[in-house]
Amino acid sequence: MAADPLYGDDPQARTVLDCQADYARRYAGAVTGQRATATEVAIAAHAGCIDAFEAFIRSRVTAAGEAERMQAAMNPAAFVEHHRQRMRDYAHAHTLHVYLRSTADF
Repeated sequence: MAADPLYGDDPQARTVLDCQADYARRYAGAVTGQRATATEVAIAAHAGCIDAFEAFIRSRVTAAGEAERMQAAMNPAAFVEHHRQRMRDYAHAHTLHVYLRSTADF
């Protein structure tokens, strides 16, 4: 599998992205009378993969380079929030992409 454009070969990031992509693919293939919007699927995927997401957030300090570790030491809350928001936005977009690619014929 190719490295992720934003997170490279980071195994924790890959776990989050794979979990959410799997959720999107499974929902896209489900036979159901009720269809959620792509955004609803991405939000639900995040909730379904919250354990992987939280493990990713916890891994940021150990995966950080020296400069980032200094930032984390100086303001841990801001460091965590930065990575939380960055992954949330990225995983949301990734999930939308997977879901739409799985349901639409481009």
